[in-house]
Amino acid sequence: MRFSNTWFAPLLIGALLLAACGEIDDDSRGLPPGDNNASNNNNNTGLNNNNNTGLNNNNTGNDDGVNKGTLLCDDGAPIVFKAIVRDFRKGTGSDCNPDFNRTESGERSETGIVKDMLGSDGKPVFNKPNGLTTTTAENFNQWYNTVPGINMEYTHQIELTPDPNNPSVWSFDTNRFFPLGNNDGFGSDPGDRDDGGQVRNFRFTTEFRMTFKYRAGQVFTFRGDDDVFVFIDKRLVIDIGGIHSPLEASVNLDTLGLVAGQDYDMDIFHAERNPTGSNFRITTNIECIKPVVIN
Repeated sequence: MRFSNTWFAPLLIGALLLAACGEIDDDSRGLPPGDNNASNNNNNTGLNNNNNTGLNNNNTGNDDGVNKGTLLCDDGAPIVFKAIVRDFRKGTGSDCNPDFNRTESGERSETGIVKDMLGSDGKPVFNKPNGLTTTTAENFNQWYNTVPGINMEYTHQIELTPDPNNPSVWSFDTNRFFPLGNNDGFGSDPGDRDDGGQVRNFRFTTEFRMTFKYRAGQVFTFRGDDDVFVFIDKRLVIDIGGIHSPLEASVNLDTLGLVAGQDYDMDIFHAERNPTGSNFRITTNIECIKPVVIN
């Protein structure tokens, strides 16, 4: 089932090894077919297409941020993130996470799955036992931690590229976000097909981080499914939780009380929990970015 509504966060601003797992029914989200093309830059994101962002391409100012180093400031090259992807099994066995094996149908978006601040370990803190699409803190803590026998960890590159018509806007955009092949991790299930009918490896999480230099006028927008939690300076700024068709949320960084010229961390946590769609779009006019390697 597909819904066309758009949702915005409160600050305005996410090899078959089934021996131990019985199959269940998945919900279907009939999304339009498309290609795995990360180059749709004609999005209505609220960004300033006149490049009037106040950014300083000479990268001056105070560099005493959490992560020191050279920030990439509008040099035209792609910004490459080394994301951590964790694959989960399909099924109902003890080695299958029930948060990735929901049997309900229809749209089940919800906010409040995670607390407003990152934990001391740099991970989201669970906040919603027995929610619409979540169960327990123990199960949620497996989403972004590698747990032998429960999930398998991989790395995947995500590239932000500049809009050729507006180099101050960077994006990554695909409606086929499947970083794992059908034989990777626990593998795909023959019944798990995308909206084009192709077998895909669903049930995974994605995690990546960056340091950026704040300047007035910056906006960060995410559109996709399923969950995405974006934290800036350890505070939750985008909260798109649950299992649903693509939803969009933006954050205007001017509303966060940040100090111009200072460096800040951004942490992005995503989950793809059920067929049939996997959409992932980031659009931003933040120009000075340093990808952070997750240890």
